[in-house]
Amino acid sequence: MIKQIVYEVVTVVVIFAVGVFGSSFIPVPGSLISMGLFFILLRTKLLDVQKYQCVSTLILKNLAFFFIPPAVQIINSMDELTGSIVKLVVILAISNVLVMGVTGLVVQLFMNRTGEAS
Repeated sequence: MIKQIVYEVVTVVVIFAVGVFGSSFIPVPGSLISMGLFFILLRTKLLDVQKYQCVSTLILKNLAFFFIPPAVQIINSMDELTGSIVKLVVILAISNVLVMGVTGLVVQLFMNRTGEAS
């Protein structure tokens, strides 16, 4: 069991490192490149989805932990943000609507392609 968890963690870290390295050549954040690379490897079945159940469950159970650094950074930047609160709220509202719309469209597209839309 420990060997499996180590294998999963090392694989995820290596893919993340490749994404971060790739971001030095492409103007895209390394985390996005890593997620895309991981998705491609899983989709093409070069990596087995079943072998990443432990790490994915662990990450999903502790997802809130990953929001701590951005929250701390926002609190540290409150002096710079105080004059722009209205603009930030408008931007957040618009971006949330866009994300929800695009997410819904993508899910519908995938469900239609797989025949699960009935």
